[in-house]
Amino acid sequence: MIKPMKNVNLVVVFSILTFAACTSSDGDYQGSGTAGKHVVGDTARDFQSEKVIKFPELQEYITTSTDDKVKVINFWATWCAPCIKELPFIDSLRYTYDPDKVEVLLVSLDFPDQLSKVNKLLQRKKLSSTVWLLDESDPNLYIDKVDPSWTGALPATLLVRNSTDQRIFLGKELTKAELETHINKLLN
Repeated sequence: MIKPMKNVNLVVVFSILTFAACTSSDGDYQGSGTAGKHVVGDTARDFQSEKVIKFPELQEYITTSTDDKVKVINFWATWCAPCIKELPFIDSLRYTYDPDKVEVLLVSLDFPDQLSKVNKLLQRKKLSSTVWLLDESDPNLYIDKVDPSWTGALPATLLVRNSTDQRIFLGKELTKAELETHINKLLN
């Protein structure tokens, strides 16, 4: 009786270890295929580190305009489920609109020591928009400067067209249709 029970225990332990090995650090099951992995020829990021910045650099980007583009600046974090849900369609705006008219910037509010987690998520989701990680320990120092109506809740998206002094702040989870409606308002 002991031997069959021992085999059952080994099977259970092996199954648990196999599942754990196929689960990413953020809890998503990866299976045995190439899903979520970088494959030569796909359009995923090239395993580059994202840019870590301080708020003055972001503020300069938001307010400076040398062209007529609409800047889509999305604030997100890896721990924010609604943020992760909308990232793919925000990233896809780069293909929906002429790059001379719309520019996408994803601003991660994760801590700088979480950069590898940010990179893994971007690779898994195959996102290739520009990503900056905002390295500021006190959100109260920049929230009002991004937009006075922002409570600090995520996700949040700022649309800016500096050439016409237009700004739209959206402090909520968006659908692709909602976001495109706001972008089209700024373009027209």
